[in-house]
Amino acid sequence: MAAAATGALLFTFHQITWNRDFTLLDQPMRVAANRTITNLFTVPVNAPYEINIYVQAKVPYADCLLGQSGYLQERCSPYYRVIDVVWLVHDREGRVLRQGVSEGTCCTYTVDEHKNPVVFTTLGDFRLAVGTTAYLELKNRRDVSQLENLAPRITVRRSDPMESELGLTAWSLLGIASMLLISLVLLVVTWLQYRASQANRQYSTR
Repeated sequence: MAAAATGALLFTFHQITWNRDFTLLDQPMRVAANRTITNLFTVPVNAPYEINIYVQAKVPYADCLLGQSGYLQERCSPYYRVIDVVWLVHDREGRVLRQGVSEGTCCTYTVDEHKNPVVFTTLGDFRLAVGTTAYLELKNRRDVSQLENLAPRITVRRSDPMESELGLTAWSLLGIASMLLISLVLLVVTWLQYRASQANRQYSTR
């Protein structure tokens, strides 16, 4: 019983600290202007974070607008890429902490929280000190109005799957070791209680 409780506690702690999504920002992207300023977000842990633009895959060329190429380039040839973004990470006072340029290398296909198909492109990634409060500025160098009907969103989220896997492995090993130790202690206690009861029986029969 104690071993199972310990294992459940360790698993719960892992879920909270390691397997959390850590999405710092998720808001609609303005397509009517060539400049977008996001809400503030605060960095909770020391990890790399990536900047993404999501769109709903309502039309078959949604990924083309985000910059799909490669073996799908022929399919996308009638549609030009609209993602050409200068991104800047500012602190609360407006100072530039990180910056970069994305020309829309695409794409990752997934589903949103409502199981609707979406596609996203990653503009870049950055690291900031824990506790830093910042916001994003996106300067669009192309006309992104074609994305308007695709409900575009800007997100900032943690991008370290390997770190999560290592954390899961470490906590799993720790949980196993803890359960083995507790089981051993319980076994020793049970054996001592058994020996004590045997000694009491021998003493009472004399």
